[in-house]
Amino acid sequence: FDPAADRIVRRYHGFEGYIAGVAVDPAGSVVAASGRDGALAAWDAETGRKLWEVARGENARWLQFAPDGKSLLAGDDAGRIRRFAADSGKVLTTYREKGGRVSTGAIDHKGERFVVIGDASEPALFDVATGKLLRTLKGKPFDGVAFIDGGRPRLISSGLTMWDVESGERRWFVRVRGEQ
Repeated sequence: FDPAADRIVRRYHGFEGYIAGVAVDPAGSVVAASGRDGALAAWDAETGRKLWEVARGENARWLQFAPDGKSLLAGDDAGRIRRFAADSGKVLTTYREKGGRVSTGAIDHKGERFVVIGDASEPALFDVATGKLLRTLKGKPFDGVAFIDGGRPRLISSGLTMWDVESGERRWFVRVRGEQ
């Protein structure tokens, strides 16, 4: 979509039903999307040519490219997080989230760690390279998370909670909707 011209520039085809998740690589050259039908695919952003598609599986709600653009993380309804090679769609690593479906997540600015939120869990912090669960962060966030970096990595959620990523300690929390 071109907001200046208020028009659709390109359509990407390949799904039945609605789109569950979308991500654009850091260079803006690849668009990845997941469909409610379980399909996950990537397209050349300029030409619209499909680059790859993986076998239909669970609905992937969270998609995000690594900062270097070489891999794509996808979290699905089965609680599985897969890391794909951005150029081929080959599965590089599979991780598991114990809290049910993955509703959202975030990758740190170096591409070394990522955090996911499952339906019934506290945020889980993983090492991208090894897949090792580094820690669970105390306190349930609401709808989203993001890494912020002010010299020391921190994670903030839409539930207005901030954690110190290194220690896992909750730094502050703003009470919303009767949360404790």
